[in-house]
Amino acid sequence: MSAVGLAGACSASNAQRETPFSPEQVAGCYRLELWPDESGGQVERRRAAWGSAPILKLDSIKLTAWPSLVQQYGTVFVAFSITESGQVRDHPFNYWRFMDGDSLYVGHPGALAGVSMKVRIEGQDLSGSITSFTDVRMEGRPSTATTPLRARRVECPPSGR
Repeated sequence: MSAVGLAGACSASNAQRETPFSPEQVAGCYRLELWPDESGGQVERRRAAWGSAPILKLDSIKLTAWPSLVQQYGTVFVAFSITESGQVRDHPFNYWRFMDGDSLYVGHPGALAGVSMKVRIEGQDLSGSITSFTDVRMEGRPSTATTPLRARRVECPPSGR
């Protein structure tokens, strides 16, 4: 579906839902790209925490494996991280959910450390921020790091899922 088609489909369904998007419209693969910071550089790739899996797949399948997530947020959906060669990983991302209007939260439940994204749907792409966090504070380093990012919709690589 083209960006115009996606926007039109979403506008047509706006009156029927709290969010103007359906899970099927959002589902797909997105290549994660860090935006330069104020100094013109880029945040360390390891702080972004996706490592060798720079492709995010948002699925329209409901996640039922974590009852506490479902209880807290209602409907949540499956997400995967995918390597360039098509290997599917459940880390750093394994679920997503709608937030307000055209916004999404993507994350991995974890009590002590993790990574999350808060993004807005912009045409076919997503933009917002990625935050990595830990409960172990190291000298001279913050316990959280937030970086702007864009996730461009791409064709999903061939994989086992």
